[in-house]
Amino acid sequence: MEEEVRERLRSGEYRVKRKEGQAAKSHVWDNFCEVVSAVDDSSIGYVKCNSCDKLYKHESHKTDLRPFDIVSGDGFRAVAQSLINVGARYGRVDASSALPHRQTVCDRAKATATDKKEILAKEINKALDCGIAITTDMWTDDYNTRAYTAFTGHFVSEDCKLKSRVITTAEFDSTLKKTAYNLHEQVIEELHDFGIEPERLPKVMFVSDQAANINAALRSHKWMPCAAHVINIVLKHTFDVTPAYMHDVSHVIDKCKSLVTYLKKSSRGDRGWL
Repeated sequence: MEEEVRERLRSGEYRVKRKEGQAAKSHVWDNFCEVVSAVDDSSIGYVKCNSCDKLYKHESHKTDLRPFDIVSGDGFRAVAQSLINVGARYGRVDASSALPHRQTVCDRAKATATDKKEILAKEINKALDCGIAITTDMWTDDYNTRAYTAFTGHFVSEDCKLKSRVITTAEFDSTLKKTAYNLHEQVIEELHDFGIEPERLPKVMFVSDQAANINAALRSHKWMPCAAHVINIVLKHTFDVTPAYMHDVSHVIDKCKSLVTYLKKSSRGDRGWL
């Protein structure tokens, strides 16, 4: 078979080409070219070494490239159990006919999200009669360089239990600057989407970090700084200055960090020392 492949390479029926796209991420492909049909570039099951021209059989065995720990996930096990139950009840079933199309899954997910959103909006608006707190924070996905603003509602239910509900995580318009005005407009828009109108905002206590833009954006509403953020800033300012009388404290902290690092790297860290 190898000689036949070489003969077809010489005749021009086959040709070699470098692997491209996602499939070429492995450094192995720096040393090999794939043998393909000269007509449609389809693989014929051989690769050629760039150094010695030797031919090797090749067959890709990758499928979804899922991590090993997928078998530990509750979601995967739930799906596996459902499929086992179907097999036990109906016998051998073609998987392609049992599994829904991805668009069906997408549509069902959107419908479920809409239903859950309506339930949450009713719960939030009912609690709003007695007043609620909304914590908000902005963060950036470094990989996609997209900014998001998260809103979480906190309130006491009718049975006197503290409830926390993530209202929404909304992408901030990348074409806009993160000014106080634009942030305020996003706050109003996102809360309006949950039925919280501007005239009801006096019932809301906003909590955020002390960034100048979000502080200015919420200035016309009830607002208080996040206590944890305040403490963090205080400590940061304290230890950044590091005056002479803080030297001993800084020295103790550095030693503690070194001890934690050592224990994490040693086998003792795996024995419950940390």
